[in-house]
Amino acid sequence: MISLGDVRSDTPPGSINFNANLDPVIGDGADNTLTTHDQCPSNRHNYRVDLLFADGHVDSPRRNDVINPADATWRARWNNDNDPHLPGTPNGQADWPMSNVNALEQ
Repeated sequence: MISLGDVRSDTPPGSINFNANLDPVIGDGADNTLTTHDQCPSNRHNYRVDLLFADGHVDSPRRNDVINPADATWRARWNNDNDPHLPGTPNGQADWPMSNVNALEQ
């Protein structure tokens, strides 16, 4: 399970949110726009993100793979039961949006 990771640090002053959340959702607005400090992993390391997992290992995967809702392997790593909880399955969750990736490429 993902425990810690890099997030963006280039948002306007006053909008940085230090509440220790990290999730694959790109925007926080109703139309998936960035209105405050984003909790989505950054791509500051050559389009990769440094992630620390709950078991203590570290990985540097491509950031867009980590936040891809169609990737069941990465989707499972966001959950403490290592289940991707795909939509349409028992205990399935809705897909998170991935439409505003370009806003994160700055």
